[in-house]
Amino acid sequence: MFSPTKEGALNAVLGIGSNDPDTPKLYTGLSGTGIATTTYIIKAVSGANGNITPSGEVTVNEGSDQTFTIIPDIGSQVADVLVDDVSVGAVTTYTFTNVTGDHTIIAAFCSN
Repeated sequence: MFSPTKEGALNAVLGIGSNDPDTPKLYTGLSGTGIATTTYIIKAVSGANGNITPSGEVTVNEGSDQTFTIIPDIGSQVADVLVDDVSVGAVTTYTFTNVTGDHTIIAAFCSN
């Protein structure tokens, strides 16, 4: 898998070991081009009596999915989850799919 960490042309040489006495190592050239990846921020916040993971400002690559887990403390339950200020109910997980922009997710809890 080619996963460059910078932009531009990248080159490398790959050596593959062999038990052939005439060619104990075979070398081949590798090349590829790293392109800029667009990233977005999902801000995840939880109220008192529970948490959301991951939390804080989560960086997500464009087109990727990101799942959040909402966990109430003992004696509490999920009251509501807001995604971009719209209620999605008292869910315990939420997945942003094919992310193409910034988002927020806020978890609220209440006592049992």
